[in-house]
Amino acid sequence: MLFDTNGFINPNENYDFAINIISGNPNTLNIYDKEEALKKGNLFKDLYDPYKDYKPYMTTAKNERQDKLLDIMQLEFVVNDLNLYLDLHPEDRYAYNIFKEASEKLKEKSEKYSKVYGPLELCDLTSEYEWTSSMFPWEGEF
Repeated sequence: MLFDTNGFINPNENYDFAINIISGNPNTLNIYDKEEALKKGNLFKDLYDPYKDYKPYMTTAKNERQDKLLDIMQLEFVVNDLNLYLDLHPEDRYAYNIFKEASEKLKEKSEKYSKVYGPLELCDLTSEYEWTSSMFPWEGEF
């Protein structure tokens, strides 16, 4: 356990898992591609620690809409994980460039998706309230 019950770091523990990412080369990050990152729930290879015999499972898209939505979910995961990393390492320009590129792709793909299939979030609504005009996921194939 990283912290004891009082919220302090336990000095008797080995924290090698955190050192690899913090003291690494600032011009490289040992990261998974977006598909593998979402599948494993971790962008950083050095921090991934599989749970017992658990084998990560990746959802497969059944149609074009699901494929585009899965791509957006993968990009959102990369952006969020890099955002957390950059909170602790704001000087890492290499990570920031990856973050910026992924953010731009996410914005572009989200806008394209919204134009074809409707808004992804309430803040994506246009002048009309179209949130309820499309099918919800539990109403069948979407």
